Amino acid sequence: MIRFSIAIAKTDADIAACMAIRKAVFVVEQNVPLELELDEYDATGTHFLMRNEDGRAIATARLLNKHGLAKIGRVAVVKEWRGRGAGLELMRFVLETAKGSGFVEAILDSQTYAISFYERLGFVAGSLDGHLPGLVAVLPQLGRPILETQQPVGPVLEGRLGERLEFLRVFQRHHVVLRREFER
Repeated sequence: MIRFSIAIAKTDADIAACMAIRKAVFVVEQNVPLELELDEYDATGTHFLMRNEDGRAIATARLLNKHGLAKIGRVAVVKEWRGRGAGLELMRFVLETAKGSGFVEAILDSQTYAISFYERLGFVAGSLDGHLPGLVAVLPQLGRPILETQQPVGPVLEGRLGERLEFLRVFQRHHVVLRREFER
């Protein structure tokens, strides 16, 4: 049986290992622009780092408090460790940490191909297709905003803002938001 260690990343070295995994998975493999992958929430989020039995950093995730909801994101497992249970173990640890911190619900964004992975952990999918940043997106079955207005979106989209919105349009066609309530 493969053994993993998972901990909240507290040292600069652990945070750097988390960022290296995210860059390898999202920036290199999935072509996410670096300026979108690394964001202002990295400074305030709780980062989780998973290591294999040899001590190699193999997976990471981030937990934020978004208006009283546990917002899980930046879940990444290095390629050679996918399909071996690392992601499930990491997510279980993050969910237990969130629950232990007093959260009663968790949300996350997921690529559509990974929906079944998160459903095994009790998440339920709701689509955000057609929504852009700057708009409030509401899951119909929940009737609650899950994205807040972050920046105005005007009719003229130029430069970096236009590039960011185009990337996010493509991103949202292949992503959904999932929600999970914790048992009380």
